[in-house]
Amino acid sequence: MSISDNDAGKIYFALFGKEIPDNIHRHFKNVSKKIDTNFPRDEVVKYYEFIRKTDDLEALELAARYLRKIPVLTEKFKIMVYLGETMPENYHIFINENPGRFRGYIEMIFSVMRTVIKMMKGLIIISVYRL
Repeated sequence: MSISDNDAGKIYFALFGKEIPDNIHRHFKNVSKKIDTNFPRDEVVKYYEFIRKTDDLEALELAARYLRKIPVLTEKFKIMVYLGETMPENYHIFINENPGRFRGYIEMIFSVMRTVIKMMKGLIIISVYRL
C-alpha cells in the first residue's frame, strides 16, 4: 500500500488548522509506513478510503476511537499529535497561559460542546459509510 501524501496533510490540518510543514510531513510519512505494516491490509485500505471520503477527520477519529473502529486512523492521529507538539508555532494549542478562572470555565464549556458536536458528526459519518 503506497502512502498517500494527502493523509498527512489532512490529519495535520484537522489537528492544527494549517498546512503541514515539510519536516513533519517527512517524519510522518516514515512512521506511517511502519504503522501500515502493523495492521491487516483490510484495515489499512479502510483507513485510506475514509481519508479520501471524509472532510472532518477530527469528528471521524473521535467517534472511531470511542467505537474502537479504524484503529489505523487513531494511531496516525496520535503520531501526528506527537510530531505537531514539537513545532514552536503549535505551543499555544498545548499550553494555556491565559489567566482567569471565568475565562477558563467559558473555554471548558465551549470545548465540551465542541466535543459533543464532533462526536455526533463522527457517529453520523460512521453510520452513513456503514463502517
